[in-house]
Amino acid sequence: MILTFPDKILVENLCQGTLGKYKISWSANPLATEYNVYRSRVPYGEATLIATTSDLEYIDEGFEVIDGTECYYRVSSVREGVESPISRYQSAPNTTEYMTT
Repeated sequence: MILTFPDKILVENLCQGTLGKYKISWSANPLATEYNVYRSRVPYGEATLIATTSDLEYIDEGFEVIDGTECYYRVSSVREGVESPISRYQSAPNTTEYMTT
C-alpha cells in the first residue's frame, strides 16, 4: 500500500476577537503513525509546518488574526520518517462538514 494523505479534513474556526484559534481534524490513515499539519495565510501559498502529531486533530491557536484574513491548512501522513504528499488546502469557511480532498 502507498502512504497517502488523509482523505477528509475539517477546519473549524474558533477565533475570538483578534486571537486565532482553529481546530483541524482529519480521517485516519491506517499506514500513518503521525501527521504533519501545515498552515498558510494565503490560498495556495507556501505552507509552513506547524505541528507533528499522532492524534487525529490539532488546535492551532495564539496567533494574531487580521480582520478578514483566513488560514489555510494542509495535512500529510507520516510513517517511519517518510511523508506522504500533502493534501489540498482547506479553510474554515469551506468546511461546515467533512469534505473529501
